[in-house]
Amino acid sequence: MSVIAVTAPAGIGGGSRRLWWAPPLLATSLAVLGLAVGWRGVDLPAQIYRVTLFHNEGFTLWDTGWYGGHWTLDYSVLFPPIGGMIGVGLTGVASAALAALAFDRLVIGHFGPTARVGSFAFALGTIVQLSIGQLPFLLGEALGLAACWAASRRRWGVALGLAIATSLASPLAGAFLGLAGLAWLISRWPAQRVGLGGLIAGAAVPVVILELLFPGQGFFPFPAADFVWKRSPGRRQLPGFEKRTERSKRRLPRGSEISKSATAGRGLRPIRHSFAACPTKCAVPNRP
Repeated sequence: MSVIAVTAPAGIGGGSRRLWWAPPLLATSLAVLGLAVGWRGVDLPAQIYRVTLFHNEGFTLWDTGWYGGHWTLDYSVLFPPIGGMIGVGLTGVASAALAALAFDRLVIGHFGPTARVGSFAFALGTIVQLSIGQLPFLLGEALGLAACWAASRRRWGVALGLAIATSLASPLAGAFLGLAGLAWLISRWPAQRVGLGGLIAGAAVPVVILELLFPGQGFFPFPAADFVWKRSPGRRQLPGFEKRTERSKRRLPRGSEISKSATAGRGLRPIRHSFAACPTKCAVPNRP
C-alpha cells in the first residue's frame, strides 16, 4: 500500500511561500463580486431566516415559524451566531478565503509548487457554494480543511478543536472530515493513530450527538394528491383547473402560515423552545 503523508517537503522554494495569498485573494474577490452583483442562491433565504431567528430569539431548540416546525441545531450550530455577529455576506467571504488558504497549504505542502494550479481551481470552485447560498456547508468546509492543515503540522489540539467546530458548523462537512480522517488513519497505521483518532472523534461525536438529540429536519406537509396534480401534463386544459388550484393553495399555505395552521389543527399555540436567556427557559411566545 502506498503511503501518502501530508507533510511539507524541504525542497519547496521561497517563491511558492510568497504566493500563499493568491488563492485566498481569488476566492475573496469572487465572493465580494457575488455580493456586489447581488447573487441570490436558492438556499440563501433559509440562511437569512436562521440568522434572523437567532437575532430575535438567540439559540433555539425548536422553531414553528418554518413550515410545520423544525429542529434548529441539527442543521448548523455555529452559522447563525457567526452570521448574526458579522453578517451573512461577510461570513461567506471569510469562509471562502479560509477554505482556499487551507487547501493551498495542504496541496503545496505535499505536492510542491506545481500544485498551485489546483489551488486556484479550488478557489474558483468556492463560487459554487456562494452562488447557491450553501453558506453553513462552506463554513464547515473551511474549518474542516483548516483542521487537516493543523493535523498535517502535528498540531493535534488545534486540529481537534477545528474538527469539532466543523461538525457544529455543518454536520455534513463534519461527516466528510471524519471520512477523510479515517482514510488518512488507514494509510498511516499505526503511526499517528492517536492524533488522527482524535481528529475522527472530534468530527464524528458532535454529528452523532446532534442526530440523537434532534432527529429529522422537521415536518414539511405537502399532500400527495396536490403533488400529482401539479405534475400532471396538460392540467391547465382540464375542467376545474382554477378551482383545484385555489383549493390547493388553501390546503397548503406558505411560510409561517403553514406553521400556524399545523399547530392550530392540534389545538396548540405556536411557540419556540428557547434557551436564549438561560438553559432552564422552556418556551417563549412566537413573535408575529
